[in-house]
Amino acid sequence: MRYLIFLLITGCGLDPFNEGPGGADNLPTLGAGPYARFASDDATPADEPFVFFDRNAELFDPTVIAGGPGLRVWMSREVPGAPDDDTQIYYGEVASVHDVPAGTLSLALSADQAWEQGRVAAPTVVDLGGKHLVMFYEGGTTARAIGRADSTDDGATWTKTATPVLSGAMQPSAAFANDRFELYVTRPGSPAIWRAVGPQDGAFTFDPGPVLEPRPGVAKAFDADSLDSPCIVVHRESTGRLHWALFVVGYDATPDDAGSAHPAIGYAGSWDGTSWERFGGVAAQLGAPAVGPAALITPAHGLLLYVDTKRGLRAIAAAHNP
Repeated sequence: MRYLIFLLITGCGLDPFNEGPGGADNLPTLGAGPYARFASDDATPADEPFVFFDRNAELFDPTVIAGGPGLRVWMSREVPGAPDDDTQIYYGEVASVHDVPAGTLSLALSADQAWEQGRVAAPTVVDLGGKHLVMFYEGGTTARAIGRADSTDDGATWTKTATPVLSGAMQPSAAFANDRFELYVTRPGSPAIWRAVGPQDGAFTFDPGPVLEPRPGVAKAFDADSLDSPCIVVHRESTGRLHWALFVVGYDATPDDAGSAHPAIGYAGSWDGTSWERFGGVAAQLGAPAVGPAALITPAHGLLLYVDTKRGLRAIAAAHNP
């Protein structure tokens, strides 16, 4: 969540209080998990655990900040059927996971650049303050790349950078730390999570190697086969120390149409954004099936949006910790 700007802004969630325990000395565990899906509650108007559902479209790849009535969420939206790969980015607001959305979803970003090849998806939004939002997103079909759009009116309108800021990358999640942007992404043909770093304005450069890799051969590891869909949260403690929380989707087998890969969401922590340690051993922090994480962390609570299926369509659901 992000509607107040303090010391640090991230692309999946912000601790707006900037305090609270950082976890063990060797692993930041604030908001690590485990997470539980919200149970259905007949006393609320919502359909827990679902937060956003569109009876006419698939909703996936959420990113969340705070504001409006409570939660501001951007997401990928695609209408089933022809044409394929015509995904757009939509926006919605909701007071909480126990309320119905405030109004209908609205179009935030559509494909209008040649390199996007008719498709924009997987938004991640960073709030720089003063109504300045930065959105990184995935575009392209045959050649995937990461684009950037800026809004100086709190998301009412967006202005795109004409060319991609990072080529050969997918599924971005962004943070702004140490006066620079960090993008956590996947890359075609790689089963790992990668980081690329860039200035406030300009292109990004990949780190020499991945920040997190799958664990083949590790018995019962939720991520034995591959990783994707990173979500980065960077938190500054009251002492000034930063820690990085990385939520990822892990597969224990090669994904196939039969759904045998059991996608689940895990957590890794870092004190520098470079050296990472998983939390929970071989276990996921939100069990299968769960993909598309978007996390919000406060000292007392963790909120995790994820993607599940409702009435045969992908929709945005929520889980909590504790």
